[in-house]
Parts: sequence; structure tokens; C-alpha cells
Amino acid sequence: MKKRTILPLLLATAAFFLLRFTYADGELDKLLTGLEKYTAEYPQEKIHIQFDKPYYSVGEDIWFKAYVVNAEKNILSPQSKILYIDLLDERDSVVQTKVFPLANGMTDANIPLTDSLYNSGNYHLYAYTKWMTNFGTDYYFKKTIPLVNARHGAISGSLTYKAISSAAGKQLNADITFANEKGQPHIAGDITYVLQANGKNIANGKATTDVSGKINIASLLKPEFKNSPVTITTNLITRDKHIITQSFVIKPLAAGADVQFFPEGGTLVNNIRTKVAFKAVKPDGISEAISGYIIDNANERVAEFRSQHAGMGLFALQPLPGKSYTAVVTHEDGTESRYQLPAATENGYVLNVNQTGKDSLSVRVSASPGLINGREAVLVAQINGVVQFAARTKLDGPSNLSIISTKKFPTGIAQFTLFSPDYAPVAERLIFVEHNNRLDAEISTDKPAYAQRGKVKMDMKVTDVYGDPVMGSFSVAVTDESKVKMAEDDELSILSNLLLTSDIKGYIEQPNYYFNAANPDRLKHLDQLLLTQGWRRFNWADLQAGKYPQMKYRPEQGLTVTGTIKTFGNKPVSKGKVVLFASTNNGPLIIDTVADEQGRFVFEGLDFADSAKLVVRAANAKDRGTVKISIDKKPRINFKPGFIVANDVKGFNLNEYLRSTEAQFTELTKLGLMKNVIALKEVQIKAKRDYIAEKTVPHSANLDPGHADIVLKADKFKTVPHFIDAFYNVPGVRVVGKLLFPVGLRSITGQGPMLVIMDGAYLPRNPKLLAEILESIPPGDILAVELLTHGSASMYGNDGASGVVIITTKRGDEQQEYVPELNVGHYTPKGYSSTKSFYAPVYDTPADNRAADLRSTIHWAPNVVTNDKGEASISYFNADGVGIYKVTLEGMDLKGNLARRTYTYAVK
Repeated sequence: MKKRTILPLLLATAAFFLLRFTYADGELDKLLTGLEKYTAEYPQEKIHIQFDKPYYSVGEDIWFKAYVVNAEKNILSPQSKILYIDLLDERDSVVQTKVFPLANGMTDANIPLTDSLYNSGNYHLYAYTKWMTNFGTDYYFKKTIPLVNARHGAISGSLTYKAISSAAGKQLNADITFANEKGQPHIAGDITYVLQANGKNIANGKATTDVSGKINIASLLKPEFKNSPVTITTNLITRDKHIITQSFVIKPLAAGADVQFFPEGGTLVNNIRTKVAFKAVKPDGISEAISGYIIDNANERVAEFRSQHAGMGLFALQPLPGKSYTAVVTHEDGTESRYQLPAATENGYVLNVNQTGKDSLSVRVSASPGLINGREAVLVAQINGVVQFAARTKLDGPSNLSIISTKKFPTGIAQFTLFSPDYAPVAERLIFVEHNNRLDAEISTDKPAYAQRGKVKMDMKVTDVYGDPVMGSFSVAVTDESKVKMAEDDELSILSNLLLTSDIKGYIEQPNYYFNAANPDRLKHLDQLLLTQGWRRFNWADLQAGKYPQMKYRPEQGLTVTGTIKTFGNKPVSKGKVVLFASTNNGPLIIDTVADEQGRFVFEGLDFADSAKLVVRAANAKDRGTVKISIDKKPRINFKPGFIVANDVKGFNLNEYLRSTEAQFTELTKLGLMKNVIALKEVQIKAKRDYIAEKTVPHSANLDPGHADIVLKADKFKTVPHFIDAFYNVPGVRVVGKLLFPVGLRSITGQGPMLVIMDGAYLPRNPKLLAEILESIPPGDILAVELLTHGSASMYGNDGASGVVIITTKRGDEQQEYVPELNVGHYTPKGYSSTKSFYAPVYDTPADNRAADLRSTIHWAPNVVTNDKGEASISYFNADGVGIYKVTLEGMDLKGNLARRTYTYAVK
């Protein structure tokens, strides 16, 4: 462990502090050494992700760049080499897990939003490293990503509802209104719906939309579902037989508005005047503007208050012995409520911290008379686990007022903790230290305005607070503001994330408001926020007792395969020999290792794609004998519902985005770049049949995902001895000589068997070889098989003339059970997700103007690196949209200094 010297820190601080404080002793040094050890041995990681835009349509790609930093100084972290991204639906179920390699703490990639996995709705994105999982999910990167579905006629639904609780349960009355992208109601539409709670179907039915495009769903929820989220899934059948699926999640709401009160430092103490902050929210978690006054138990008015920003504000109060206090609150709708304030204690401490200048804080430590005994309390200030100030103060009067210089504090949240003379933490205060030392990113273009499809040359110059050029890594997104709109205050920027939300638990409304220089009162309101929202990455009592976290996972340096080898009697095979065979991104791989005394083996630092097949061979220490191999599954992370209703309530209208994206998809379809949806013929599906009409196949290699004629799911293959046996009696195909043919003599006699694609690989067309391969496929490895027997096979050209069979096998994220195998184990892990480059059209010649360019993301440049002069340039072509284009740059230099800059230009 790198040792830091505590005493010089204290002496250096003495110059900045008035003489009310004295400095180090053995106990204080022990306290600070505990924090130092925690920070050094358990370094915290933070993640920020910049996206190309704030919302998407099914069928698009999410483009992003991730920055993983060490929390201490926001410097890019070399600690972890793998980033995980999980996308959850509104039911908090994991839809997809993606794995990306990190290089120097960064990665950039894309996530395809295929309609086999996604529908319209709010999706919740979590990003984390395996090291971060040791500390829980509270500090993962989190973002709500709204999706619309512009692929299927751009019809979407919106939900309003009422829920009235009674002894019999909860009466739910929901109205869902369906409209197209122009806001016109979808009239006389046939709808089927299902209500689910706690994984159970609780109601289902059919309805037809009325003249306003509305259906009504009324259901009495039993008491067991009273406080559970309820999901309503609707299927809208369009006039051309498309099926549009949409889910609406009704999360439990508070019974009414809520107002909470927070004394500064944590406690009200009789006869000591202090600030009391408050926060008011509506039942959906969104802030509410309130006003009111405080009365005591004699009905005397002692204070008044009014919220200032996001339902927050503060007032001063000096509680008196024998008194209790009540807040009388007037809500936005004019109604009045009463809330009891926290009770005051007779003996205690109060810690007041105020900003007194650009680089200074006033700190007042107050104590009740019974604690004024000449003993010394201790004050410690730390930012991200690094002590910035520590000293002692003698309790020889009612209060001690001192001034601390913050010139040497880094920008960020400072946590001030007051310890009693017995070193128990008794008061705490968070305050934001602001040095305005962000990087200055100057953006300029070669023209003040551009024509449609005009070429843009953009120059950037990045300097530090002293005006010196810096080298750094940045990402740049360019969007058409007529299609993509997002208020600057609502953004989760690199500033608001790494300096605020990554250290604060709970929902923060308009996080970038506090970093937008256009808001003159932002720092005052940020102080109110920190008075009302708690934060603690560690427990002082545990540190003092020498209790440190038990680390289950180490920082990953690459992909890992682990497992155990045992005898038939389930005894570990000590020092057994294990060999791994794999096809990796760098070619074939054969490596060996030796198991430990418990039969555990580990292969680390691997590099393979998501579809890789691994084979593990094992034997005893003498390289012979029969052993059982058990390969570990990827641990499942239990995401506690971290997104409240407020996360899903957004103040922007997506109709314009839906309309423009549908038009873009139509143009792409004309060019053959996006296959249009093929209407399904009506299929009578009888009970207990294993082929289904639903086309959702994760990881499918289908060029037109979700639009196969028939899909056979894993259950179909559980009861058959051979893969080919599952296809007998399946409509549209015939089994001939262990090969698959579409129904019809012409195909059988003239064009050969169906094309077979397995996990993206085209299998040989030679009938004998193909039959051998199909016979060797283990049925238990099958996730799903898609059959393309009609027009849906046309995308494969002549190769698909006889139809197409698309086989998707199980992967690591399917959580399959890896049954112990003898001597040889087969494993399909979660490897690195495949990525592609952002497509940027070039309009250098007239021939390039053959179709309308209606993109919303005009350009995405994730790897903009400044040189030693702080300069970088990019170039690209505009689209056909006219109006204002918005440029957003984010990133950091080598020292962890952050940059965010927005820039706009006109296209006419």
C-alpha cells in the first residue's frame, strides 16, 4: 500500500484555518489511516457514458462512448478491462447483456435495438465493471432510454390510470390511447391485452379502440398484488396484419405528495439555531412547488418557507425544550397538509457549513451545554475517500466558528464529518466545492451556415483553466434539433454524472441544471440538494473497527473461464490437468493449467467473441482417469428496482421523432437497406404445439430479425434424441434423408436442401456433409430455430431460394445449466459483443443523392484525440433536414479534467 503522511497534511491545513482547531494525535492518525487504507485497497470506479442522442426507435442503434475513471481524481482507470452493459425493461427484467473490452479506461461501440428484443417503452441501462459489483448496484451508471417503434406504422399508445385501494384489493382503471406519429387517433383497432404482476397473469381480454383511439381496462387487483408493479402488455393488429406489441408498467405510487425535512448536520438540538432543508415530491416522484410555515405545539408561527428549485428550499429554526414543531404546507393544487418535523434532542452537536467566498468555507461547530466540557471533537473533510482537512477543536463554548480555505480541495462533493471526543461520528454535512476548473473546448466550423448535405469541417481546441493546450480523448455527437430535442438542464452530462450523480443515491431531477452556467442560482440550489440527499460509500464505524469489505471479484483483465473438476464421488481432483480449446478473435487458442487443491481451475485474460464455442478437457494429475467437469455460470446480478416512476416521466414529446424516424425507415426500405415487415398469414395455433407465431429470438443472425415464418423454441428440442427429429410434422418443411426441404417438389428435386445458418455461420451445401453436421448438433444446445419458407427468405438471394433455416444456440446470458460432463466440457460463454462503425454518408457526387437523408444523428465521432496543441478536427456531411444542428462534445484530459461543450449551426 502506498503510504501517505497524515501529519504534513494537517500542518499544511493549519495555514488555512483559524486557531480554534489543533491538530494530530494517535487516535486521529488511526482514524485517517483507516480511511487511507480503504481508499488505497478498495479504489472506487465511476462510469460515464455519452450517447449520440437521448432516445431511439426500435430498429436503430445506440451509439456510445464509455469512460471508466478512478473516483479519486477522475483519471481514466487502467484497473478494469471489461465493461458490462445491461438493458432492463420497465419490469426490471434484463433484456440484454453486452460485454465490451476497455482500453485505457475507454470503449466505444453500438447496441442494435432489434425488434426481436425491444418494443416501445422506457428501458433502463446499467453499466458497471465486475469490480464495482463488490459494492452493490447503487453506484452503477444508470440512464433511462425511451424507445419508440417507427418500424410498424408508427402507432404508439399512451397510458393514464387511476388506482383506488380498498379492503378487497386495488381497483385499477386504465385508459390507453393509440395514435399515429401525427397524433391522429387509431380508430376501430383490434387490441388484445394481458395484465401481469409478480410474474403471474392476473387478467386478459380484447378491446376495440373508440373514435378517440382509446380502450379502457378495468380490473380489481387482489390484495397480494396491491403493492406490486402491474404490467399491461397490448398487441395491436394493424389493418395489414402487422402486430405491434407495447408494454406499460404501472409502478406503485405514494398515497399522496410527500414533504421531508432535513436538519443540517443530521439532528435538531434544543436551543441551537440551525438550517432545516426540505424536499417536496408528488406521488410519481417528480418535485412539487410548495409554500408554508412552521408552528409549534402552542400553535405559534415560528418560521415560513417557500420552495425554490425542484421542490427544495430551507429555513432557520431554533428548537426549544418542551416544544414540538409542525409544517403547514400548501401544495400546487391549493390543498393543505401537515407534517411533523423531526424531534429535537436535548444533548447533541450541530455542524453548520457555509460558502463564504470563492475558495473558503465557514464551519461552525455547536454543542449543547452538557457537552461543553473542554474535551476535543474532531472534524474531517474528505472528497472521494481522500482526506482534504482534519483537525481537532476544543469544546469550551457554545460554538466555534472558523474559516477553511478550499484552494487545494479538488472540485467535487466534500463530506464533512464531526466526531465526538470519543471518536463517534455525530454530525455530517455535504457541500460542493466549485473551482470552475473545467476544460474549455472551443468549437468552430468553416462556415456560419450550410446547405443540405453540405460538407462540414469542424475544428476543436481544448485548453485548461490557465489557457494551456491539453491532450485528451473526447467524443462528439451531432444531431438535428428539429428531430431530437433535449433541454440542457435535463442532460446527464459528464459533469453532472462524475461530479454529482455518481456519488448521490436516489433520483436527481434535472442533474445538469447545477452545472449549466446559464442558471445564476445553480450553486445555491445545489447546496439545498446536498442538504436533502444522503451519500456514503463507506461506514466510519466499520473503518474504525477495522472491518473492510469482502471482495468477491477482482478487477478483470480479460474474459475468464472458471470451473471445478471432481471424481465420481464428488471429491475435488487436486492438481488435475485442464486444457482449453477455443476459437478467439486472435485465432485458435490452446492453453493449459493445473487445478488447485480444491479442483478449481481458472483461465484468465481471454479474448473471444460472443458466439465463441469453448471446449475444456480435464484429467487427473497423471493426465488420465475419468473426471467430471463443472463450468461456472456467469453470476446473476439482482437489480433492485432503482428506477422509480420519476425516471420514466420525461418532459419531451416524441411524436416528431417518431414521424421523422418512420420517414427515414421508409427511405431505407426503398433502397433495400431495411427490410420491410412481412405481414403474417393467419395461422391456427393449437394447444401444445411447440412452433409459435412470436418471433423473438435473442442473438439471432436473421437478416430481418423477428420476421421468420415459424420459430421453434428450446422446449421443442428437449424431448428429441436428434436435432433433425424436431422438424417432423412442422408446417412448411419436410425431412428427407436427414436434410430439410420446403414443402413442394420443385424445391426438393431442383434446388437442393434449405440453406442452414448456425450462429451466423453458413453451413456447407454439400448434402452428405450437411446431414452429418445436423446430426451432430446436441439438441440441448438449441435456443431457437427460425424457418424462412416464404417471402422472408428473399433477403438471402439465390442462396435462400429453397428457404432458410437459422439456428441460434444458447449463450452465457441464457443462464443455461452446465451439466457436469466427463473429461470434456462444452461452454458457450458471454464473450465480447460485436460492434460496427458509424456509417457517415459521403455526398461528393450527384449520384449520391438518390434518396432522402432523414437521419436524426448526423455524425458520431467517439475518438477525437487532441494533439499537443490541444487541437483536433473532424469532417462530415449534413443530412436533408433544415434548421439547427446541435454539436455536443464531452471528454477529459490525461489529468482527469472534464470537458463539455455544446455548439449549434444552421442548415438552410
